[in-house]
Amino acid sequence: RLRNSMGFLYPSHPEHIFFFWTSAYLVLRGRSIKYGEIVFLSAINFYLYKNALTKDPFFLTLIILLIAILLKLKPNALSNKIYKFVSNCSFLVLPIITYLFVYKFPINNIYFLVDKWTSGRVALATNALDKYGIHMFGQNVRFVTRATTNLFTAYDYVDSGYIQSLVVYGFIFTVVLLFLYTKVILNLNNHNQILLSTILFMIAIYNMADPSLPYLWYNPFLLLCGKFFVKIKNDNSF
Repeated sequence: RLRNSMGFLYPSHPEHIFFFWTSAYLVLRGRSIKYGEIVFLSAINFYLYKNALTKDPFFLTLIILLIAILLKLKPNALSNKIYKFVSNCSFLVLPIITYLFVYKFPINNIYFLVDKWTSGRVALATNALDKYGIHMFGQNVRFVTRATTNLFTAYDYVDSGYIQSLVVYGFIFTVVLLFLYTKVILNLNNHNQILLSTILFMIAIYNMADPSLPYLWYNPFLLLCGKFFVKIKNDNSF
């Protein structure tokens, strides 16, 4: 397949960045967003996908835009116990599912099917866990990327945000970060800020196959975790 990087180092970068830019824009606009804006964002999303052929952020961006339409029409559409329960558990359950699938799941037709759908990300995650393991406080890992691979090295970059965090930053850091994300989404749901909690839910899904968990240059929503390190009097934002 022929992919256009559109001036970026990797063809996937524009679509990944657009996913987070779109999410941030939707939060800023809220219910005031116009249908024309959603159509415009959708057109850019399809254009980027046509050039970069990056599936995951394309579909997640599409889902977020559809949810924005749904919440504009029916603000309480997702204000129910089922959605809140599922989203509240997302940063706890999805990392476990990811780890179990890439490292404990038998290598069979289902494994190869998911690996093919994710462009080899499952096999790369399995390889990283075998090669580097998981340490309590992380380790110095230098992945071989497309930019650094040569005749003597094989590409081994781990795209899964959960697996990458466990391998590079360690078990303790990853657990603390997932706890903070979970606390954020719990507070958002308690204050009925459904659009923002839905975006975090999508980010939880996103990190099963793509990295953004601790990276502020991708994920501006990481800043929400910092709220729990400061105490602001009479702050009821969430």
